[in-house]
Amino acid sequence: MDLAYDPRESLHYKIICIRHLTPPDGPDFEIEIFSSESGFWRICQGKNYNLPPGIQFQVGIYWKNSLHYLNPYSGVSCYFRIEDETLRSLPMPPMQSEVYTEKRSWYMGQSGGHLHLVDIQKNIIRDPPIGIYELMDDYSGWELKFRVELGLIGSKYPEMVHYIDVIQLVFPGEGDNSHRIGRYYTYTVLSVIQKEGEEDFMEIVMSIPHKIICYNPRDNTSKVLVYFGDDNDRVGYEWNNVVQYTETLLPV
Repeated sequence: MDLAYDPRESLHYKIICIRHLTPPDGPDFEIEIFSSESGFWRICQGKNYNLPPGIQFQVGIYWKNSLHYLNPYSGVSCYFRIEDETLRSLPMPPMQSEVYTEKRSWYMGQSGGHLHLVDIQKNIIRDPPIGIYELMDDYSGWELKFRVELGLIGSKYPEMVHYIDVIQLVFPGEGDNSHRIGRYYTYTVLSVIQKEGEEDFMEIVMSIPHKIICYNPRDNTSKVLVYFGDDNDRVGYEWNNVVQYTETLLPV
């Protein structure tokens, strides 16, 4: 279930529930909406909700009267427009480079009136930068705001950097038994913070071993927000474990 609520626009809110169905025919999903104004649940009727598999309906990001859902397994995510109760496709940005990537993951969140996407590509031979994107207001595409070099962050927090001896099987001409020292980073992106009305301000909240830090990609500065202690190397927090604090007097 996801909450669609903006206290600046209305005192009322809606709760969106998307349930996966497994019938032999018909739609793949059923959508129910609760309105605080009416106090009732209702099922959206007459809509075709067949979508690619893998979309994470457990966590929806509310922005511009729509709920946005990430698909980490394909190049197409989706969003639910509350105004006309339609599910629409949301293409993701292309790969940042032609460098082979073993794993690709994402962060999606809303801050300061903008919808952000963080593209995380992991490669132990090379260090692909983190790409921070912002969705255009008209949904025409993603604008790349920053490329964050992990080496800059790792130089300040060496506990997040790990090295591994890699057998060179993907580089022809360098010898069948040649080795190279690979590098990978232990971290997760928890949030992207942007102050409303301050387009030049942006910070990334990251979970690394022992700490939660805040990093400014514009001036390469950072600070420690939470220190768990040297005996606690916890880095298990994910972006979908984090919620934004909103002041309200309503019993939501």
